[in-house]
Amino acid sequence: MYSAPVTTNPAELRSGIERYWGIDLPLALGVLEQLADGGSHRMAELVARSGVSREGVKQVLGLLGSAVSAEDRAVRLDPDFLAAPDQLRPVLTRPDRGTEERLRTVLAAARADLPAPRRDLDHVPATVDTVVHRALWLTERFHLAGHRLLVLGDRDLTGLAVAALLPSVQVTVVDVDDTVLGVLGEHARRAALDVRTWFADLRLGLPEPVRDGADLVFTDPPYTADGIGLFARRGLEGLRRSGWARMAICYGSGERQVELSFQVQRALTRLGLMLEAVLPRFNTYQGAEALGSASSLYLCRPTKHAWKQPGAEDGRLRIYSHGASSLESADRLPAGLIGGQQGTGEELTVGEGWGRHPAVPVPDYLATLTGEAPGVRKRAMSSAVWLDLTAGFAGQLPRVLLCGPGRELTVAAPAGAQDTLAGHPHLDRLIRAGYRLEVRQFDGRVAVVTRRAEGGGSPVAAAAAELAKRTGAVAANALREALITGCRAAGRQLSKNEARALLAEAGLPAAMQLARPAELPLTELDAAARALLGILGYPDH
Repeated sequence: MYSAPVTTNPAELRSGIERYWGIDLPLALGVLEQLADGGSHRMAELVARSGVSREGVKQVLGLLGSAVSAEDRAVRLDPDFLAAPDQLRPVLTRPDRGTEERLRTVLAAARADLPAPRRDLDHVPATVDTVVHRALWLTERFHLAGHRLLVLGDRDLTGLAVAALLPSVQVTVVDVDDTVLGVLGEHARRAALDVRTWFADLRLGLPEPVRDGADLVFTDPPYTADGIGLFARRGLEGLRRSGWARMAICYGSGERQVELSFQVQRALTRLGLMLEAVLPRFNTYQGAEALGSASSLYLCRPTKHAWKQPGAEDGRLRIYSHGASSLESADRLPAGLIGGQQGTGEELTVGEGWGRHPAVPVPDYLATLTGEAPGVRKRAMSSAVWLDLTAGFAGQLPRVLLCGPGRELTVAAPAGAQDTLAGHPHLDRLIRAGYRLEVRQFDGRVAVVTRRAEGGGSPVAAAAAELAKRTGAVAANALREALITGCRAAGRQLSKNEARALLAEAGLPAAMQLARPAELPLTELDAAARALLGILGYPDH
């Protein structure tokens, strides 16, 4: 029955099993470990002990080919195959994992640098033991070595923990909190771990290079119906279409809130996700008393219907329980601010907060930061723009000031949003050297930042203007063109190769080759600004 040889070469056998099983490889290895005792095994016994279906067991046996013999409805491995130390042992090898002690050391150092939890993002910190438990469970349950893990929102540093335990996994973290991304990136570099960080507001979409690439998605999203649904949709967009793709979603509710849990499960099944397992009290938190300080882990598998779901973008979703993006938040800017704003009536208003109709939706304008929405961009480039970022978009302010379109740009943001630039001095210098900024505070709640083009045609102003034109290009190419333009304004001609070489000498992060400028964490945008200013003759002060 299994005499047709497929391969008994260890490397080819291991490769064949991995191609078929992917991150479910531990299940297949469970079958092989049963056979490795050299005895005869009936099919029912292999199924029962390994937990693998009959078809799955048959597939593993088929790959073993002539190394398997069948007699009296039982199978066994060939004694010569078992006796050769270089045959089965390499196939059964599990990837080396780091120690829990090292994992806790990396976690402790990174957590010490984290800022306070943000209430407006529904941050409730998981305990250290929970993060360690997540990393151990994920790397034991799945074969992640050489595979890709995508983490959507990661203040708990789960992605860093997995990478610390299993450095051969490729981890990508997407978050809307630049401070969290900065801590993750810094500690991943210190520990030489493959963790890539991207800035994105998931209401607006997932960065294109992150889509369709992950084998496993992990997320602990906001515990609202819209929050769970949005993060699950983005998780599906990030998954590679394979037979083993998984999504692990955390969710919790009070013991008597049955309807809430039911609504979440129904939302997941409507997305075409099958609930493979629900592990109660998998996560524990510092706080979250309404949930009993715990939540479950929902392990989901996409069905064929999941891939047919539209990737809806709706930046107006109220996905959080608190703050500007919560269900209870107001849509209008304070009346005094609107009344005091001088205009001609010809401005392009973005956001409903200005009380003008029709207004361009904020997500449509923000799409221009990544080279999309060309119609909106064209209108903005020839107009004065009034933009309202108070409805949960404060993190976009530095990116809007750097590369948002608008002949003159007036931005309303939560008070203190402009202070973010103080922690990224090179980016701040680039923006202020390229544009004239005026900041006004309104009632202690809203800051109004006005950006005007800098006169005089300085090299930095020319570079900043060029950078704003290249929002759809990857950061490395956008910086190259900005550098060429800035040098031209200074009377120096650079070829593309020369500009590329100068930027390479600056040691810019590898993400510059993949991400567009607005998708970079502020720490990496700051590094890019430092390189650009230095080459253009604006050294550090």
